[in-house]
Amino acid sequence: MHISFLSCVIALVFFTYGMYIEHKVLKKRIDDITSDFLEGAATLFPSGLSAIQNVLSQQPQSSPEDQALDDAVQNRNSTLLKYAIGICVSLLVIGNISAMSLLGTRGYLSMLKSMLVISAFVAAVEIAFLTIVVQWYISIDPQDVKLMLIDAMLSKAP
Repeated sequence: MHISFLSCVIALVFFTYGMYIEHKVLKKRIDDITSDFLEGAATLFPSGLSAIQNVLSQQPQSSPEDQALDDAVQNRNSTLLKYAIGICVSLLVIGNISAMSLLGTRGYLSMLKSMLVISAFVAAVEIAFLTIVVQWYISIDPQDVKLMLIDAMLSKAP
């Protein structure tokens, strides 16, 4: 029962605060890499940078294909979230029924109180870890990304 309850708490934090942190980290990394890339491009090709900006500003925000991909990702994530909720609810219902039948009301309430305290501590630790470590961990070297972008552009250039 304790393990299933803690698993559900961890899943809840992941699907709420973890997703927020992931989005924030991804946006920051993309901004950093883009800034670094454009600074280098401006140094090498001062007149080319304005041409790049003109081309990019004329591009539509998203194509129908992009929208279809976005919708597919959203649907897949929604389905995964529904599965996670279903698993957690099932575990909690089965665990609660089992614990109540085995421990009786008094033992069950005592166990529930201790699980809530432990779960609050686990959630606090997970939030602290996501905020302090994960948010600032750089999993990909911006210089490598810049070089990969340059290689990709050179290989696609006419």
